[in-house]
Amino acid sequence: MKKILLLLFFAVQILFAQVGINTTNPSNASVLDIEAINSGGEVGGLILPRVSLSERNLIPVTVEDDGLMIYLIDGTTRCLQLYDASATPAVWRNVYCMPINQAPEALDVTFQGTLQVGNTLEGSYTYTDNENNPEGISQYQWYRADDFLGTNLTAIPGATSITYTLQAADLDRYISFSVIPVATAGTTTGDESFSPYQGPIAADGSGGVIISEIADPNNNSNARFLELTNRSTTAINIGNWVIRKYVNGSVTNTQSFTIPDGTVINEGQSFVFSNNEAEFLAVYGFAPNFSNTNVNGVFGSNGNDPIEILNSLGERIDIYGVVGTNPTGTCAEFEDGRALRAAGIINGVTTWNEGQWIVRADSTIPASQGCTNHANDPQNAPAATAPGDPITGDFTPGTHPN
Repeated sequence: MKKILLLLFFAVQILFAQVGINTTNPSNASVLDIEAINSGGEVGGLILPRVSLSERNLIPVTVEDDGLMIYLIDGTTRCLQLYDASATPAVWRNVYCMPINQAPEALDVTFQGTLQVGNTLEGSYTYTDNENNPEGISQYQWYRADDFLGTNLTAIPGATSITYTLQAADLDRYISFSVIPVATAGTTTGDESFSPYQGPIAADGSGGVIISEIADPNNNSNARFLELTNRSTTAINIGNWVIRKYVNGSVTNTQSFTIPDGTVINEGQSFVFSNNEAEFLAVYGFAPNFSNTNVNGVFGSNGNDPIEILNSLGERIDIYGVVGTNPTGTCAEFEDGRALRAAGIINGVTTWNEGQWIVRADSTIPASQGCTNHANDPQNAPAATAPGDPITGDFTPGTHPN
């Protein structure tokens, strides 16, 4: 009986005394006092119950458990949490959450260089990582698009270095440079970041063959013509090149002309293609380089037909108007007038640029079309008094003034 009473005495003392772990002298102010160093001299810490989110939600907490502490580990979330029974509804509150290792970022992505075919562009960016993990081998990609909004964005095959040399396929397109930043440690791969689009890309500075003038005289439909000019510094073989006309904006070319094999156009020279050789001679005083007898043929546009030229490989060299769109009522309409290439244009375009043209017609185009230089001013073709006389009318076949 005495032994039982002695045990009860010590049990009561434990219930009302401080508890010490690794210490025989716990603090009077604590219920539990844990020393970091045990009797064997080893240093340790306190591990709280570690639970996942689903496990935490199974804890049968009540209002009596206010302040209950756990360590939540769920995915990348690692948080010390306390149960707040006083909230409505009661919630687990974060006391502290371990930082998540963030992916690196590429900031201020851009590129420098002259936007002209044949020139080399160089990308640049600022690498950053919140944990200061060093940069590894980041990934680069160059893209081309139809406009500065990124329409029809396409990755350029093989263009995966920090530099890129503009190609013929980039002509009139817009270019963007992107970076996927890569770190050597932590979360290694960041999101792809793009530079603003820059363009349009100009042709190389050597110049080339362009459509320089298209005529639909107000007073003589038989005096219509098309003019090509070599704006380069060397002769160009245009043999087997093709001129196509898309009547009334058709989506398919209904008329075409293949330039004879071996035809060479010299530096600065302009070739004239007439729809009526005899009438052209009578009106302008010299014979055209090429002609046909169809007043509405490939060289005889009445002012609402897109026209393009293709080289011997079938590649578009230049275009007037938009294939599939009738120019009537647009900046490309030149009925009873003239379309003259503006000054300074030395290369053709693969996508029509109305800003490169001075257009006169017998119609007024609405301001909403935003035409650069289009006026209601019908153009007339004068008859030369004799072959070789200077032309004093509204057209300049055989000589490109710009």
